Amino acid sequence: MLKAKVGYATNANAKEAGIEAAKMALEHVEHAKMGMVYTSSFYSQEEVLEGIKEVVGDLPILGSTSEGAIIVPEGVVTSEHGFVGMLVFDDEDLEVGVAIHEAIEDKRELGRKLALEALENAGKDYAPSYYYMVSSTKEEELYMKGIQDILGNVPVFGGSICDTMQIVGTIFNNDICIKKGVGLILFYTDKRIENVFTGAYKKSDNMGIITKMDGDLTIVEIDHEPALQKYATWIGKDIEELRGYNLADVSNVKPLGIKEPLGEVIVLHQPLIGNEDNSITVLNKVCTSTAVIQMKSSQETFIQAIGKAVEKVNKLIDNPGAYLFIHNVRREKDIIEHLDEIYLILKSVCKDIPFITIFTYGEYGYVDHSRNLCGDLMLSFTGFSKESE
Repeated sequence: MLKAKVGYATNANAKEAGIEAAKMALEHVEHAKMGMVYTSSFYSQEEVLEGIKEVVGDLPILGSTSEGAIIVPEGVVTSEHGFVGMLVFDDEDLEVGVAIHEAIEDKRELGRKLALEALENAGKDYAPSYYYMVSSTKEEELYMKGIQDILGNVPVFGGSICDTMQIVGTIFNNDICIKKGVGLILFYTDKRIENVFTGAYKKSDNMGIITKMDGDLTIVEIDHEPALQKYATWIGKDIEELRGYNLADVSNVKPLGIKEPLGEVIVLHQPLIGNEDNSITVLNKVCTSTAVIQMKSSQETFIQAIGKAVEKVNKLIDNPGAYLFIHNVRREKDIIEHLDEIYLILKSVCKDIPFITIFTYGEYGYVDHSRNLCGDLMLSFTGFSKESE
């Protein structure tokens, strides 16, 4: 039977915070198999790691930064000097393989290398039930392709660390901390793991075809018109109001959506930067000849989506033993004054089941009859079954 426990701390001393969170997470957990760690960017991750290792020894862990806060069964955890949370799994039937690597020029090749290393660390020569991935932004799809080259189409869940001029996130395992790269956990289990990957936005009537790109992340034209001008027309704004990062302040409730091949899910891409040449920069790869839809939402919808997503997970898993909720940080910024309200919603739906909510810069998930996908402004909510079916 799966057992899980969450530990957390806000000690101003990063090492002590790591010690406190790890001790709390391992309390009443006799045979921990692995731990997932999430910390504030304000901390020295090396010091947090030092503290955690002092408690957990050689227990496999994979950690990364979560921006702004985490949410745990006891409430919202945040502070001006830092925070750390740890989700520990105890299950005699669970086996894991953890690997981490700094970025190299060939991102797809690194995905292959990482998958092989995780297989070796798990002591397996066959694909897992599910895998968890965390990476730096703008590279996620290439890492996934490389991993899929080795594992096949194994379902994914996960999210990207922050990567801005102000804040660069961190990924770490038992031994190293990196700023650019990718981490991986392979889950081998006879119990169900189910992911709900959703944007919870509604479609508007505005849609068009991407007719020109500059690289993978800059949309130059939609319907042969300057992309920023087209988007400004769609949302009823003057184009000058959308220059630079002003665009992101508007587009978090009016992003672009792209249907995956079978139309099961609309993957969101937030228009992030309005460039002087009237192009639009996004964070995830898009292609020419692809249809985009202007989506729409609101603060109220963002908040309601939390509980609805958990309810969908519960419909897929009869007896959940733990949850990992991955929430986009730009949604969090739009509802920062409502985090306590979100906690109450999560608590009411999760009841006494351990959970941790983190805030990322891009999200990954798998939807039935779909494929592994990377999005922005998404929710990637995952449930872990307590018992085998």
